[in-house]
Amino acid sequence: FPSVSFGQIVGNLKVGSFFRSIGSTWTTRRQIEYARALEISALALAGTAVGSLSISHVSQAWILPATILAVALTELAPRVTRFINDKTFHVAAFLCGLYAGMLGAGIGLILVALVRLKHPADADIALVKIQARFVEFALVIVAVAVHWYSGNLLFAVWLPWSLGSLAGGYVGGVALGHLAKYS
Repeated sequence: FPSVSFGQIVGNLKVGSFFRSIGSTWTTRRQIEYARALEISALALAGTAVGSLSISHVSQAWILPATILAVALTELAPRVTRFINDKTFHVAAFLCGLYAGMLGAGIGLILVALVRLKHPADADIALVKIQARFVEFALVIVAVAVHWYSGNLLFAVWLPWSLGSLAGGYVGGVALGHLAKYS
């Protein structure tokens, strides 16, 4: 789709992420600590709205620099977490949300690093991953709403992407739910 904007590309991918998250959240719903996850994501939700709005009508010429930034952030996220404490956590959460709204590639790994800060005693990474997926679901809801409002969603693009994502999210959630039972 060479004529669509960067916002349309990301917006339609976010609709697929939304449906993947429905499948994943449904299968792991009993293991999600909803209040704690929403507390973690409070400022990230605002950051996602700002990030999504900022790219709504940007040229797709920005995809390559954004992809390079995404790879760098995904690689750096686990290393940067040691610098985040109770005072800087909310700033980090807002920045994660901003990034999730602007591109979001690798956001799952970044959110695992962020959620891990609030779950340091949990030895089971699968439980942390379940919480991070739910936080990502909340961020995706905001991003999809902003992209819908901005007119970025194209039915012919997001429908097939969403159907595959829903099936993949369900299967992945089932696998993750079974994995979480083992230490």
